[in-house]
Amino acid sequence: MNDKAKEIGLNYTKFGNSTGIIIPTNTTTVKDVAIMSSYLINNYPELYYFFGEKQFTWNRTGGDPITQDNRNPLLYKNMNVDGLRTSYNQTDRYGLASSMYLKNNDDRLIVVGSGFKTKNDRSKESAKLLTFGKINYHTFKIAKKEPSQTQKVAETVSLQLNKNEVDAIFSAVNSCWSIPLGLPYNQDLSVKIKVKFDPSGNAIRTEIIDFAKINKKGNAYLKVLAESALRAIKLCSPIRAPKDKYDLWKEVVFNFDAKDVLNGTESKDTKIAKNNLLNKAIETQIAKTETTTKPKKKVKVVKKEPKQEEFKPKKTNQDNEAPVIEIAEAITVNDTTYILEGRVTDKADKIL
Repeated sequence: MNDKAKEIGLNYTKFGNSTGIIIPTNTTTVKDVAIMSSYLINNYPELYYFFGEKQFTWNRTGGDPITQDNRNPLLYKNMNVDGLRTSYNQTDRYGLASSMYLKNNDDRLIVVGSGFKTKNDRSKESAKLLTFGKINYHTFKIAKKEPSQTQKVAETVSLQLNKNEVDAIFSAVNSCWSIPLGLPYNQDLSVKIKVKFDPSGNAIRTEIIDFAKINKKGNAYLKVLAESALRAIKLCSPIRAPKDKYDLWKEVVFNFDAKDVLNGTESKDTKIAKNNLLNKAIETQIAKTETTTKPKKKVKVVKKEPKQEEFKPKKTNQDNEAPVIEIAEAITVNDTTYILEGRVTDKADKIL
């Protein structure tokens, strides 16, 4: 049991015995209980529906039958709660592990609470947690990076399952179904179960549709029939179905009718279930990838400038003699300005 606990991720759970009798070495946490609850729901759907039964009658040997009501108080509220179980011990007081099916999101919410002082606190506070989780539950789509060198062009097409594909889906499940012995042949021997599949064809969620009929007094044989059908769904997973049409068969309602198998016939409800799948159609966009030409970058090319020749003045008949300047011998300077008095002459023939 301890090895199994480690395998499914119960890191803080230890079993000191296999009976569940309270001893100091039996330890767990509310997180581990939530992980274990999720593991039970996903891996044993054929057993999980028992947790939603509000009443059970045990025909014990050597005594009168005992009828036991389910102690989970949230089953009796209109909250879509279908499990799990209550607990009590002197140390942690009252506890409850509950699970709610979120129909709008097609998902499930699990809440585990412990340490409640009274049964009323256990019911009220657990309901608050479930309601809070339901209201504040959101999903987000993460944008995918588009390729840089391709362009996707979408083409809208309509998809439907053909008759052979529908028959193959139903046959895959019915081939694993073993009808229980001792069923009353003169009674209604059919149950409807909605199954959700993942893209690989594995059954990830089951829901008994006609739950009221199964729980009706005197219909205990239908519970046995439903359990065998749920077991067949698990055994036959994964089913083979066209992956490109997954949105059409991701949820299928199967009608398990024992008389169909015994008589080799197909009941009205089975035909309706198949026709519902045949008439289902979706429009989808198929992306075609087109190669795009990456625009060429404009590059500036520097033109080579012509080499400029060094400027050389043309030689002319110029006067190479320096000018001769005559400056008066007398220079008068006053207090505020400098005044040069004299005469300047240039005896050169030309001035350039």
